[in-house]
Amino acid sequence: MGIYISLREETFKMDANKKDKALAAIKKLCKKNKDYSWVENDKVLDAKTFEEAMQEWRYPVSVDEKGNVCQIEFIGEKLGDEEELFKAIAPFVKRGSYLVMEIEQDFYKWAFDGKTFKEKCGHIEF
Repeated sequence: MGIYISLREETFKMDANKKDKALAAIKKLCKKNKDYSWVENDKVLDAKTFEEAMQEWRYPVSVDEKGNVCQIEFIGEKLGDEEELFKAIAPFVKRGSYLVMEIEQDFYKWAFDGKTFKEKCGHIEF
């Protein structure tokens, strides 16, 4: 039984000219580890675009008219190895981007500084 998660808030940006490098990083990750049970590695390795690869990882992205990534969603239900994915693409994600995830009643902010991915834990008090 997995741990249930949901995306609560996001600001996720990537310049169009960085998507090919981010796609290469995702493919490298899938070549290295074929044990992501929810990801069909062959589909990721065959992906022609960053958008296709992210869809397979359960994080579809939207792009603007210039091809820049301007939004991300989460279409899964359970926690996987998201940390591995986001560490791999962190150097290509715009500084200030973040996702706020609710994981089993706790909240986590996954933040990007333009080079790395960091996780911060928090909670809501009333």
